Amino acid sequence: MMPRFSSARLLLALALGILLAQTPSGAQEPVKAPQRPQLKPTQKTEPDETLAAAQAALEGKEYARAVELLENYLTCHPDHLGARFNLAYSYALLGRLAEAITAYRKTLELDPKLFQAYLNLGLLLLQEGAPAEAVKALVQAVELRPEHVPARLAYAEALARNGNKQEAHAQYQEVMTREPQNVDALCALARLELEAGEYVTAETHLRQTLALTPEQAELHWWLAEALLGQDKLEAAVAELEVYLQAQPQDTAAHLRLGNLYRDLKRSQEALQHFDAALAAGATSPELTAARARTLADLKRWEEAAAAFATLIAAEPQNAQWQFELGLARLRQGQLEAAVSAFNHAIRLRADFIEAYNSLALALQLAGNCAATLDVLDQRARYAQETAGTYFLRAICHDRLRQLEAAVENYQKFLAASDNPNSPQAFQAQQRLHLLKQQLQRR
Repeated sequence: MMPRFSSARLLLALALGILLAQTPSGAQEPVKAPQRPQLKPTQKTEPDETLAAAQAALEGKEYARAVELLENYLTCHPDHLGARFNLAYSYALLGRLAEAITAYRKTLELDPKLFQAYLNLGLLLLQEGAPAEAVKALVQAVELRPEHVPARLAYAEALARNGNKQEAHAQYQEVMTREPQNVDALCALARLELEAGEYVTAETHLRQTLALTPEQAELHWWLAEALLGQDKLEAAVAELEVYLQAQPQDTAAHLRLGNLYRDLKRSQEALQHFDAALAAGATSPELTAARARTLADLKRWEEAAAAFATLIAAEPQNAQWQFELGLARLRQGQLEAAVSAFNHAIRLRADFIEAYNSLALALQLAGNCAATLDVLDQRARYAQETAGTYFLRAICHDRLRQLEAAVENYQKFLAASDNPNSPQAFQAQQRLHLLKQQLQRR
């Protein structure tokens, strides 16, 4: 399962900060605190009044008015770099991203060395789902300003989204050489390492990040994934518990943690998380089935059967749920209902071996030995005999007084069994001794 914390959040925040910090000139100047783009006409002319009005509109966050003024101005002055840049900026803040992208490209035609235009263009292309194009813009930004960490982070993100994971990793590492405690780079490195199955390194980077930003609850989810990759199940569960303390309404996390508790045979805790997911409004077959299986683990058979019946009502063609309903009924001693459910499962899936096994057992417990043998014969079309099927055959032949067949199957059971000291093995040995004596007396 992929981590829940996404670097897309980083890029969105980064884009906002950079867009608010741009100036139409001075591409080599460092980005300072967020500020509006400044228009710098060279003469006091009538067009200068239009630019001043556009600047005022930008400062007043009247972006639609700024667009109107700048579009009119550029009709007569298409080569004005500042107006072109600020038009792209205004389009972006209005959410008119395609027009912003076009405007930034026209800006770069006027000044192919304008760092801010490459950076903003790349970020917009990322937002528009065009990582390959974003890479082309952002590599230019990085070449113009190799020391600019946000630009390198954006470039790395574009590389990662474009599938260039190794190069993206190298770019994030480059950020770390410049800023060893850069949380965004640490998070991104952990993401790439989790995707690559490098769980130990991912754990290291995540613990470093948590030390710097302990308030980031999502990091505990990531860390749980890194620990699960190392089979550290108990530690992963602990991290997910921490995550849920901060995000108690996350139903997917409750489901995830509940399933992990089931793996640990901690059924009561699993049930608590499944119930929490339900209380938070989650409704899914996956959740209902997990909860039903946990109820079965707790031997709450009637509740488990009711839950599986609910699932079947919504999806009657699901052979697995029919089978599990049969198991719950079998555990309750409701043999007829169990036989019905197992038969239904087999009708839906002809090669459902576990259903054949359980159906044969239910029929044998009901005393219907002839039907048990028929089911075992059907099963034999799809799978080899096992110690268990030999034992059931032996019991049924024994009860039907088919002595030779009973002896044969008891012997096959003992040969196939891996536990010669089991109660079944003892029973088989005793019955063999008696049956052989009876055959000798014939």
